[in-house]
Amino acid sequence: MESLFDIVDHQRAINRLIELPGIGRRHAEYILFRGYGFPDMLIYNKTLYLAVQKFFRMNTAPDRQTIDRLAEPFIPWRSWWMFLLQTAYQTTVII
Repeated sequence: MESLFDIVDHQRAINRLIELPGIGRRHAEYILFRGYGFPDMLIYNKTLYLAVQKFFRMNTAPDRQTIDRLAEPFIPWRSWWMFLLQTAYQTTVII
């Protein structure tokens, strides 16, 4: 198997990982994001949708295309945009 460090396209890396037994798309995304530090990928989970809804002051949860549009200015660092939004959403500050 080729090294995941040599793969630039995150979709190709995901496809390589899901070929392994027991690894689905979600696990592959987390492996690439957390383990390999891929800087330009989004993991579409419930927390991301809720964080975008809250911080962009939307009445309803956004769709995937809206998230892609909002994240576009942060290419090639969308992983950090996603991570910071989710962290801020999950952080409670008591004053």
